[in-house]
Amino acid sequence: MSVFTKGNTALITGAASGIGLAVAKLARSHGMKLALVDNNADLLKQAKESIGSEQTTETYTVDVSKIEQWTDLKDKVKSAFGDVDLLMLNAGIGATGGWENVAYFHKTMDTNLFGVINGISTFLPVIQSQQKAKPSAIVITGSKQGITNVS
Repeated sequence: MSVFTKGNTALITGAASGIGLAVAKLARSHGMKLALVDNNADLLKQAKESIGSEQTTETYTVDVSKIEQWTDLKDKVKSAFGDVDLLMLNAGIGATGGWENVAYFHKTMDTNLFGVINGISTFLPVIQSQQKAKPSAIVITGSKQGITNVS
């Protein structure tokens, strides 16, 4: 049995473009309901239009680095969908900064690391409390980032 099953719900962060949007389209091709999350409302709207709405699709503009926004998201998603079968934590940023730019590191870590931690701490209890008759999954995507110009 697969988590990619008709009627299951996928919550995907970073869903407005790239890998997140591609997985949303894959999930939709299997008949899944979609909770699409991104911090760019305009791109989210375009993503929803490109996926189509023959199944339930809701969009949520969220800054994944903010735990209070995750708490609000949890309430909205539970109300709209009930269970979350696939939690894909894919939101991330890439920026240019140097060792002297502490704000760069904070923004990157707050989004790319704490965005994942916030998602797991918010939704793992939800997923664990669901009936175990069907599979569920948490997927975390990431990429290698670094500073290429050190003088």
